[in-house]
Amino acid sequence: MTDVEFWLKKHAAAAAAADTVVYKTQVYELVKCETPAFLESKLVTLQQTWSDTFVQYFDSHIQKQIKLTYVSYLQECSLDDSAVTTNSCESMNAMLKHFQVMAGT
Repeated sequence: MTDVEFWLKKHAAAAAAADTVVYKTQVYELVKCETPAFLESKLVTLQQTWSDTFVQYFDSHIQKQIKLTYVSYLQECSLDDSAVTTNSCESMNAMLKHFQVMAGT
């Protein structure tokens, strides 16, 4: 989410604070998708509302991260959605704790 906010501030100087909130909320909605099909459907729908420059940024910088951190993918890796936060350090700590529990340490 920080990446999205940073990009918006850098590339959309005229963007209102409300626009930043909308984009961040929509990207977070993608992270919360519970199936690959729902993720793809949601992505197509949201991209139709995004600016061309944000779609290019998302496709080249964010999409790969989303596909590795959305809820369904984490569940496939035996993680639950409690590992999903808007803070990357918290997310990493949650995943490490999960693996420690699984390993019995």
